[in-house]
Amino acid sequence: AYGQADRVEPIDLTGDGFTEVSRRALDAGGVRAHRLLLDTRARLTVDASAFREARRGGNALDLPPHEADIAEDIDTQRAAATVSWLHAPTARTDYRVTLSAADTMRDSYYGVGRDPLAYGDTRSRLGVADLLVNHYGARHVLSGGVQATSERLQDTQPGYDRVLDLRYQQIGAFVQDEWTMRPGVQLLTGLRVDAHSALARPQVLPRAALRLAPRPSLDLRVSFARGIRAPQVFDEDLHIASVGGEARVILVDPDLRPERSTNWMAGGEWKPTLWGGQALVEVNAFHTQLRDQFHLVGLDDRPATDVREFLKVNLGTAAVRGLETNVGWGRGDHVVLQGGIVFQRSTFGQPDPDFGSRRFFRTPDVYGNASVTVKEVLPVEVFVGLRITGPMLAPH
Repeated sequence: AYGQADRVEPIDLTGDGFTEVSRRALDAGGVRAHRLLLDTRARLTVDASAFREARRGGNALDLPPHEADIAEDIDTQRAAATVSWLHAPTARTDYRVTLSAADTMRDSYYGVGRDPLAYGDTRSRLGVADLLVNHYGARHVLSGGVQATSERLQDTQPGYDRVLDLRYQQIGAFVQDEWTMRPGVQLLTGLRVDAHSALARPQVLPRAALRLAPRPSLDLRVSFARGIRAPQVFDEDLHIASVGGEARVILVDPDLRPERSTNWMAGGEWKPTLWGGQALVEVNAFHTQLRDQFHLVGLDDRPATDVREFLKVNLGTAAVRGLETNVGWGRGDHVVLQGGIVFQRSTFGQPDPDFGSRRFFRTPDVYGNASVTVKEVLPVEVFVGLRITGPMLAPH
């Protein structure tokens, strides 16, 4: 069981009466229990959690939101539960059944100019059921499964003429084979079929991966996968921002097509024994191609109001490619040194229509991390961490 309480006081860095850091109060808790059954061949797990978070930013925080010049006031409550049954009826077969549900409610005020109509509320009720089956053969591991998802999303923002009552259903099935062709050579192939209520027809998504281990300390990998994101309304689409004295609302193009991705990756991992400990050198190259990507463009259908609209549309192609390097060394859990850096390039296939840029916004070309952990060597445990984020473009 766990419990958590966070309190963050508002901060006005510039002294203009408006917050740069909003006031925040979070209370959360949960419990997890499991029991072994059938002579330990089965396990029943139950998870339950809940939280409530209140945020308030803007000015005049002691007044009701509609009496402030700018206010973002959000009260979110969420309850979730999961039941999972894992069973191995034979030494070569196991399966897992999982049922999950979550109910999220959010009361909000996003307003400028003391607008009494800028109150709203959002509710999401989500249910997921899935089945996974594995069969372990001498040289093959066969896996298959089915997943069903149902969501009802309701959103009412009368001040912004927005009332949504959306229902989404998705059923997906997959099959996968992991074939050990010979010692040190594994080939994984898989296929997933998804039927989504926001798509006209089922989608077929293949994947494949090859792993070579010419020696115990060396792994080489290459993989290919395709993915899709349905043109549904997401939680981030319902957020209303108050920036520069105006409210900003995201709308979804009714002709929005699904976003598709194709990913290639190749890499290797070397784990030599060094200085009495285990070392790690890992290098991965990746390339992801996006088609019909989702993108926000400026749209002001109501110029006489203080509301600025952005429309989520498809914007051609984009590519994300780069190189990732990780190094590390450890002596058990007592001393661990780790570091990694990524060099990447994220570009649109065509200039962004609002700013004319081919580069992704808020996406650095360089980022990385490093850390040192020392346990049971000194009278105290020591952790030192470093995170690096390179420069990035941000639109204004």
